[in-house]
Amino acid sequence: MVIFGLIACFVVAIVVRLFVPKWNTNRWSPSNTLVSFYRTPGNSLDVIFYGSSVIGAAVDPFQLYQDYGISSYNLGLQGQNLRCTYSWLEESLSYQNPKVAVVEVKALSHLKEKDESRTRFSFDYMRWGKAKLQFAMNYCRDIEDASLSSFLFSPVLYHSRWDSLEESDFAFLAGEGGSLARGFSMLNKVTPKKKYQALTGTGNPEGAGYLESETVYLRKIIERCKEEGIELILTKTFDKQWDEDMHAYAKAIADEYGLPFFDFNMENLVTELKLNPMTDIDDSVHVNLQAAQKITGYFGDYLKANYELTDHRSIDSAAHKDFEKGMADYQALKNDRVLSMQGNFTKWLKIISEHSKQYTVLAAMPKASVQLTTAQVSLLGEIGFSDKFKENIWQEETQICAALSKGKGKSKFSEKKEVAIHKMLDDETIIDISASEEKCSITVDENRKIDGSRMVSFVVYDQVTGTVADAISITNDDNGNVVIQR
Repeated sequence: MVIFGLIACFVVAIVVRLFVPKWNTNRWSPSNTLVSFYRTPGNSLDVIFYGSSVIGAAVDPFQLYQDYGISSYNLGLQGQNLRCTYSWLEESLSYQNPKVAVVEVKALSHLKEKDESRTRFSFDYMRWGKAKLQFAMNYCRDIEDASLSSFLFSPVLYHSRWDSLEESDFAFLAGEGGSLARGFSMLNKVTPKKKYQALTGTGNPEGAGYLESETVYLRKIIERCKEEGIELILTKTFDKQWDEDMHAYAKAIADEYGLPFFDFNMENLVTELKLNPMTDIDDSVHVNLQAAQKITGYFGDYLKANYELTDHRSIDSAAHKDFEKGMADYQALKNDRVLSMQGNFTKWLKIISEHSKQYTVLAAMPKASVQLTTAQVSLLGEIGFSDKFKENIWQEETQICAALSKGKGKSKFSEKKEVAIHKMLDDETIIDISASEEKCSITVDENRKIDGSRMVSFVVYDQVTGTVADAISITNDDNGNVVIQR
């Protein structure tokens, strides 16, 4: 009976992990974040960042390692309220012994409970153990009508997924995949916020009917860190929705416990870090990669100056080996994000040229010429496009064209007929490029990246990460400058 019971538990554990949705997108990847966390060598992290997606997009552990030697991980997950953060603090302490914990406090401003699906991002991928059981019990105690059975046995909730399971579900079950940036989500949009106003610290700390449970769990986090001798820092990321009263409320709690509180919406920090609402915002609440580099640098300076943290760059530690092992993949991903944020065509080409071993560029050209500069034509050559392609792209009587960089496929040209390239790359990725007089298309593994564009178009494929780094079309503005469209 004992053996039968163990087998039954093993089967149940497999079914649970298989049926749980993985929620992985280009922007957010909670299951990958946690897969990589559990792979991190035990007791190798000196700093852990906790909170919702806003901290997930704001702090880069690899930058902290490269510039300061600090070993850290970013456990920021979508919709993570402070109840979830408390549970993840407990869970992480089963594997790590951090000297410093940094907690993002956006959740203090919540006026009501988030939908259960938001909690699932934090709960579903946690390993079974004391922390997960307590997590489920806390949630079902606090939330009316919450089902403990659906938390303890996820197929109760997700049983309808049996006929829509994907490759990523089985990869997760096998322990494959993971975060290339230690939980950091590199966001690459630029959404100007003209009406953003930095805070001056004139708010009312009495609050405005904030959800009491968030404050309760923040106090639990503070007390737990005290018990473990962990230095605690509270923070709030650059966020258009955060206001003076919210800041005052969070600061009052930090002051009560004598904790440092860094609100990157305060006028002094906005000025010091040169945070720019016109260039550093991805959306209303998340910063993009440009702002994250500034915020990470600030934390690095503070952590190095105020705590005795090991510089893992100079010693043969488990942390050093783990960071160095993942460095190439991280750098490739960062190159992709920097490329996809670049709006200047010359600089865009330079990035590809500088990392030419990483990229294969796919090009399609209907009968639509573009006036390029000499430097841009030269860079196309450096990337690996043929002389005929370079000449054709800017001639008024242009030919229809489909091409690959670096000689990976013969360029095809025609005066009138549609041209097409179908090719398998070295990593078995299938690409299709087609162009006619009126339009062009580029497809990578059956995913249409350029669809019916009437302009000269490029898709950049990253051979390191096995993903598309960027897809653009180009034209000239009224002044003859090349303009990128995405």
